Amino acid sequence: PNPETCREVTLEAVETRAAARERGRALAASTAPIVNTLPSEMKALQDENQTLGWCKAHALQGMTKQTLSGEVNFTRKGGVLYRLAKTGKETVKQLLVPKTKSEEVLRLAHESLLGGHLGIAKTREKVVRTFYWPGVHGDVKRFCLSCDKCQRMSPRTNQ
Repeated sequence: PNPETCREVTLEAVETRAAARERGRALAASTAPIVNTLPSEMKALQDENQTLGWCKAHALQGMTKQTLSGEVNFTRKGGVLYRLAKTGKETVKQLLVPKTKSEEVLRLAHESLLGGHLGIAKTREKVVRTFYWPGVHGDVKRFCLSCDKCQRMSPRTNQ
């Protein structure tokens, strides 16, 4: 191709967190690490969070929700909300994470030494083994797709 007639074209499927920071629109960071959050603080954060409203209602009424993979109950232990997901014989106890702490959980599961930038499926598996919030699956996908290191290191299949 003739270099004088070629134009540089930039295609972006998602905006990485690094690109957002460069534009001056850094993503908000959590103020207190979830691993250091006291149960009383977690209860307060859960009670303030609007996205956990239906989970709180299910916990109060003791309702069981049927899903494609099994049944789900919500409960409080020590005032803190948990989701009990029963699939077959296994029951997984998941802490209900307020939206203000979800990015921190994603960062721990994906970027920390234990995370290792292992991609969407493995990050999702790590997160839902212990934590839950409405929209967790979509949030994990968006987080991994916006990871600057993953975008730089992933093989380009459409070149």
